[in-house]
Amino acid sequence: MKKRTVTDQEAIEKIIMKLAYAIKPVPDPFEKTWIKHPILEHREMVHKNKNGELYSVDMCHATDKEFVEGINRMKEGNFALWFHFGINNPYRFAFLKQVAPYYSAEDLGVIVRTLWHKVENPAEDPSFSIAELCQLFRDCDPETLMKSGERNAIKKMPEIVRVYRATYSTEMSNILSVSWTLKPHIAEQDAVKYGRNGLVYEADIPRKDILAYYGRSGRAEVVLDPTNIQNIEVRDESKWSVLSPAHAVQIVENALKKIVV
Repeated sequence: MKKRTVTDQEAIEKIIMKLAYAIKPVPDPFEKTWIKHPILEHREMVHKNKNGELYSVDMCHATDKEFVEGINRMKEGNFALWFHFGINNPYRFAFLKQVAPYYSAEDLGVIVRTLWHKVENPAEDPSFSIAELCQLFRDCDPETLMKSGERNAIKKMPEIVRVYRATYSTEMSNILSVSWTLKPHIAEQDAVKYGRNGLVYEADIPRKDILAYYGRSGRAEVVLDPTNIQNIEVRDESKWSVLSPAHAVQIVENALKKIVV
């Protein structure tokens, strides 16, 4: 499908308003200044009256007019980004799935990059299947999806790239994710967080199937299409740069056997 060159603002606004009215805002029981709502996070929003004077509105008790004004205020600035800073995290990818077809490739690249860095475990979000997530990245403009250094890093990779991934499961549905790393020690550190069930898988992927590369915080993350992934195997814990919990347990158990009571 041909990439969109112009963002359809009108279509996106219609979807925004449908979502805005679909769920009634309710107070967050743990944080008084926040609300539970897919579009809005903050309970209090500032409005202007007819005289230009500012006043605060409790969005849980806002009139329809005030609610619309609150949504409209969020649209000020970069339209390609405004709602992603106002939508609650659990809803962000679910919302993106609804509006992605209406964004230009350039704007979509900015949005996907932003969300990929802001949302926790974006590769595991249930809103997108693996195939849909791969298509989402393909629909983006690489110029806005990645920094120039990141794009160049992909070009310098070999034809077949060795990648690593931490997981707590031996199920292929969990292993065949789009998110991997080029650095084994990063995957090992992630696996430790899973306790004694933590595993590291390593595999080979053709460079052509790498959809994005992000070097932030030294994580060397590669977003890839796992369709053509090859040579998947569990990384031997003896090669780990960190001590895995399972290996630590084994060491202690072996030591206990040698102790003479």
